[in-house]
Amino acid sequence: ARAAVPAGRRREVPGRRPLAVHSFSSLVVGSEPGANAHDVRDPALRDDAPGEGIFGFARGADAGQCLHTVLEQVDLAEVDAPATREVVSNVLTRHGLDAADAHPAPIDPIEAVLDNLRDLAAARAGADGPDLATLCAGRRCVEWKFTLPIGAPDPTALATRFDTHGGAVATGYVDRLRALPARRLGGFLTGFADLIAEHDGRYWVVDWKSNHLGNQVDDYGDAALRDAMHHHDYVLQYHLYVLAWHRHLTARLPDYDYDRHFGGVCYAFLRGACPGETSGMFHDRPPRALIEALDGWAREGVR
Repeated sequence: ARAAVPAGRRREVPGRRPLAVHSFSSLVVGSEPGANAHDVRDPALRDDAPGEGIFGFARGADAGQCLHTVLEQVDLAEVDAPATREVVSNVLTRHGLDAADAHPAPIDPIEAVLDNLRDLAAARAGADGPDLATLCAGRRCVEWKFTLPIGAPDPTALATRFDTHGGAVATGYVDRLRALPARRLGGFLTGFADLIAEHDGRYWVVDWKSNHLGNQVDDYGDAALRDAMHHHDYVLQYHLYVLAWHRHLTARLPDYDYDRHFGGVCYAFLRGACPGETSGMFHDRPPRALIEALDGWAREGVR
């Protein structure tokens, strides 16, 4: 027979702690689990000179979200189509950025964005990669949301994996990983990748970054991009995206092979886009060994 529970007292039922939902932001800046997994930021250098064209476009999170929304809705292969101009005009109006006086420079904001889209469409996603219009012309998934079960690994333990299995970008990021807030995770990791694109049977993770690094295309060279990727912890961000997509393809493609099916990562810093060039285009293809090591890290202690 069950023991009677005294009046006014609640029976304590053994159970597990609630599982938290973590995001990239909660890992790197210590925000509370469950914070919005969309991470659209537009960090800008302190610079009183407004620049011209897209360099004179508004900065900050609201402007970044505006440009992200444009890119969610347009086709880079049809930049000169009337529908593209209509999308740009409507999105800028909704964000209050359609008027010249909403920007630090006396620009025509609609023309500035359209010119930038033309440059972006013709920019190359890495030295050996296709241009962005071609990359985005095939099957694609916009704002791909993922949720991964994770055990209780310490995020700073990632440093060992990056150091042991990573390439030049990952190993150069090890010191920042070691400086992450020390905590134990448990529950789920969630996030949104701006774009997953398939090209020639290989999948790419594409992320749009509207960061202002300067007012000239030369300000968006390899060294400046690498610094921004490290400083804002985008290196960790895209490795988590690749891990999530790796898990997805492992479950969905019967013949999945990372080396054969994964094309790479392109973080497109919009303001630095230049036709036929890689300016503003950060590209990486994490080694298979690192992604498999991250997969093992995330599975540690999964209940």
